[in-house]
Amino acid sequence: MTNITLYEDTQKYINMFYTPVISSYEFLKSFFAELYQLGEHEVSRDLSEFFCDLKKNPKYNEVLYEIKFRSNGIFNYSNELEDNILMLQNMGLLGKTNPSFGIILINYNDIIAKETLDGLSEEHRDIIKEIAALYRTENQND
Repeated sequence: MTNITLYEDTQKYINMFYTPVISSYEFLKSFFAELYQLGEHEVSRDLSEFFCDLKKNPKYNEVLYEIKFRSNGIFNYSNELEDNILMLQNMGLLGKTNPSFGIILINYNDIIAKETLDGLSEEHRDIIKEIAALYRTENQND
C-alpha cells in the first residue's frame, strides 16, 4: 500500500472542512458507560425526545451528527438510535425488563465502562459526560 504525502497547506485546507465525528454507535456506547459510572443502572426507554431536543443545540452536533430524527407530528423517531440500542442489547451491554421494553437496563461493569470511555478523545468524553449529567438531572426531576 502506498503512502500519500500531503503538503502542509493541503492539510490545512482539509482541516477547514473536515470535522471528525464520533459514530452513533460509539456515542451511545459511551453515553451508557457514562451513565453507568454515574450510578445509573436503568434508564427510560424514551430517549428519542431527549436526544432530539439536544440535537437542536449546536454544541452537541459533533457527537449527535449521525443520529437523524423524523417526526410523525406527535413523536420523534430515530432509526440510528433504535438500531444501535438493539446492537448494544445483542452484545449484552443493555437489557430490557419485559416485552413492553419500558426500561433499558445498563449491563456494563467497571472494566467495560472504563475501557469504553478511555477510548474517546478528551473533547468527546467531556461532551458525553455533560450529556449524561443532563439526562440524569432531567430524569431525577420527573
